[in-house]
Amino acid sequence: MRLGRPQTLRKENNHEREDQSQGRKALIEPQHHRSLTLVACASARAETLRKENNHERENQGQGRSARSEPQHYRSLTLGGPRLGPNPCRGPPLRKIEMKTAFARTYSRLLADRGLHQIWTLASAFLLLGAWLCWASWAQITLYEVSPRARVELDSATYPVESPLLGRVVQTSLRVGQVVHRGEVLVKIDPVPDQLQLRQQQAAAGGLGAEVERLRAQIGDEEKARLEEQRTAALTAEEAQNRVREAGATAEYAKAELTRMQRLQREGLAPERDVEKAAAELDRQRAAVAALESAARRIPQEQLTRERERDVRIARLQGEIASLETQRNTLNAGMDRANYEIERREVRAPVDGRIGETTILRPGAVVQPGEKLASIIPSGRLMVAAEFPANAAFGRIQPGQLARMRLDGFPWAEFGAVPAKVSQVAAEIREGNVRVEFEIQPASGFRGKLEHGMPGTVDVAVERVTPLSLVLRTAGQWLTVHR
Repeated sequence: MRLGRPQTLRKENNHEREDQSQGRKALIEPQHHRSLTLVACASARAETLRKENNHERENQGQGRSARSEPQHYRSLTLGGPRLGPNPCRGPPLRKIEMKTAFARTYSRLLADRGLHQIWTLASAFLLLGAWLCWASWAQITLYEVSPRARVELDSATYPVESPLLGRVVQTSLRVGQVVHRGEVLVKIDPVPDQLQLRQQQAAAGGLGAEVERLRAQIGDEEKARLEEQRTAALTAEEAQNRVREAGATAEYAKAELTRMQRLQREGLAPERDVEKAAAELDRQRAAVAALESAARRIPQEQLTRERERDVRIARLQGEIASLETQRNTLNAGMDRANYEIERREVRAPVDGRIGETTILRPGAVVQPGEKLASIIPSGRLMVAAEFPANAAFGRIQPGQLARMRLDGFPWAEFGAVPAKVSQVAAEIREGNVRVEFEIQPASGFRGKLEHGMPGTVDVAVERVTPLSLVLRTAGQWLTVHR
């Protein structure tokens, strides 16, 4: 066998050179085409293959091939150089050396009828049809996700702040402490305001005494007015009586003068008596005039005294008004001092419990507006989240279902908090929109919800088919890259 191989190779080379000179198709077509030709002409080469196998078995029996060359260099000779044409209408058969490791592959090529490709294509078309059916009829849920969510109370948290600058003298702030509206939480040193209040109280007390004294004087003046009015009335009445008395005396003197004049004419009375009677009448009339003048002077004198008294009373009232103004100013100062003293007692604005507080001890100095604590009022828990404006407007609506996964509470262990959209804000703040959720009563969360717990919330905004989702994504991609 070894001696016959060089001659066979030389013949094969000569045959290949003849094929190259004639431009046969076997030299220009690829190796895989020649393999197909071998498969097609398997019946013509089967005899040659059996001969070669028998020859190899003989060589193996004699131990020649095993000792002369490795197993992977043994080859098969299919056919031999032929002078006539190939029965398969191909080029003349020539010797092809193949390694023995190719024998199984060649056998499988002989047994292959293309069924594997058919089954592969059928499976691919079946899977494609199943996917199209699923993509056209199945429904998937689209979610809008916000990692900026937290559990809150439906009522706002109330801060406790220092109203003014001062030194802390007492504090009862503890996290978790239950407090009631008006309860004193922190006391700030009130001594400066208390000293100012006492000074103003002393000044206001002195003004009050002075005002009372002046009012007493006014009262005395009023009493004196009444007494003078009564005295003036009696004096006027007495003067009128004297005027009437003097008038009666004057009438009598007049009648006496008339009688004397008649007696004189009759010669019964001397001239001297007539003159005396006339003088008496003049005297009485002068007395009446004097009494009448005195009677008229009494009201005028009373009016003058009234005016003088009114002036004194007005002066007293002016002093009282000035003192009242000063006292009102002092009272306002005292009210402010009391207000400042009351402000130094920081009280709880609502009922609830203290959620957080600063480290505050007696003797510490607090600044105006400094946050001391925050009170969480009693109320119902809810979920609040912030979404981008383009994701919230038009997509998130009240009534949509949602779920919240809390940070620090693994979802697989503690579950999620079911919720429902209750309100969507209409204003944009810093590019985000606030969305509030109502926690559902049937919650599968295996933990205790507290105010301020952060997490991530997912809102189910719509249900679509996978095919429409693919088309939508493709449309968005084309719109962006157009």
